Amino acid sequence: MDNQPDVQKRMLGVTSNIVILSGRLGGDAQWRSTTHGREYLCFMLGTVRYSYVATDEQSGSTSREDVMDWHEARVYNLPYADVMQTYLTKGSFITVKGELRAVRWTDEQGGKHSSVYVEVEEVAVIEHRIASAAIVEQPTTEQVAATSAIITPIRSRRPGRMAAQAA
Repeated sequence: MDNQPDVQKRMLGVTSNIVILSGRLGGDAQWRSTTHGREYLCFMLGTVRYSYVATDEQSGSTSREDVMDWHEARVYNLPYADVMQTYLTKGSFITVKGELRAVRWTDEQGGKHSSVYVEVEEVAVIEHRIASAAIVEQPTTEQVAATSAIITPIRSRRPGRMAAQAA
């Protein structure tokens, strides 16, 4: 390690918290609020991972099992969140970028709980499903151009970070 340049030594301590998920929404996005009254748009995003099951001894084949993982996503203090809610409907295929957040709390009976969610910074709607008809709506070029400024990318809620991005 002593032979490494100073830059490489400094990079060893760098960490990052970046999450990018693509999947389908398990339900329509809903407004919720924290115990302190902070409002956020919440939705569940389902992603599929493939798990290989043990090889069958008689046939020698390996079977694959699709496993659905569900991730809670929260959108805080983003402009156009009301508009986003109309696009974030059950079955829509989206990609989100954000950071993992962990919360811990104690309930009234003294039980300790914890939860992990994605705090969303950017959303891209890949395929929008109309909630009432469950029909896939492929957007026209004009619709994509009109909504791209609203939906993707939507930046972080942190004032210091936004000022740095604007500079």
